[in-house]
Amino acid sequence: MDVYPYYTSYAFVGVGDFGERLVREFLDPASVHKISRVSIITRHSPDTYARLYQQKAEIVGDVDYDDQDALVAALYGHQVVVSTFSNCIAVEAAVNQRAFILAAKRAGVQLFVLSEFGIEFDLSRCPPGQGPTFQILKNQARALAEEIGLPWLSIQAGLFDIFLCLPEFVLDADACIARILGNGDRRFPISAQSDVASFTHAALTSGRLSPTALHYTSLRTQSAFLSWIEIVEAMEIEHGRPWTIRNGCVDEARAWVAEGVNLDDGRLGAWFQLEIEVGALENGENDNARVGFVPRVRVEDMF
Repeated sequence: MDVYPYYTSYAFVGVGDFGERLVREFLDPASVHKISRVSIITRHSPDTYARLYQQKAEIVGDVDYDDQDALVAALYGHQVVVSTFSNCIAVEAAVNQRAFILAAKRAGVQLFVLSEFGIEFDLSRCPPGQGPTFQILKNQARALAEEIGLPWLSIQAGLFDIFLCLPEFVLDADACIARILGNGDRRFPISAQSDVASFTHAALTSGRLSPTALHYTSLRTQSAFLSWIEIVEAMEIEHGRPWTIRNGCVDEARAWVAEGVNLDDGRLGAWFQLEIEVGALENGENDNARVGFVPRVRVEDMF
């Protein structure tokens, strides 16, 4: 017997690669009979999303993000807004999301899914002015939504698999080298983008969580909960090639990061690793079962 969701009309904003994955979940033939409306609101030409239009998505293009009245008109009639503005790491993305938060309240939107989809860090542990910009911007978006009385939801998914394979972070797949700070035995949540999209879809459409359970809260998902050592072992088995592990100095990394987390990707990668090394991400609890979601992507297929 079908269980119908509480929300049936969705507007997606800031749609890029990950956003397209999300939209496709809501356009899936197994889901569309439960959903009345799926829209993409964008400042780009509607032709940008021609493939999704062919799958029955409504495209509202050429929208001026600086025009609040235009945003309100585009959002009117939607119950939920799902924001995927580049994980709001960039300041411009955060500004755009802020504009949509304000417009969503005026348009009568019932739930705003914030562009987080990552890891939630406690900024109180960072020296003043040295916290990562992306977490500061996340906190500001939440605070704004609460201030104006717009219910928000965030999805915490750990580290996306695609980030781990950037050489400046940890894994250099071409050279088969893992650059790890410390022992590499601390576990942390990892998610494939497709799994995060499926989890988000399940959370919003399965009907397992009431609107109250979705308001002003974070839901956690993960494809796997592993350490760097376990990841390297899985890759060696899957691809049949030995890897070299290079252990970096934790103290040197701390001194480097202290110069400024946001200066470059290398420092940001080191900061992530330091958080993992001190056990700040060592929490394997998640809401997969609550929303009826089972990860589909194997660890070996992520890298």
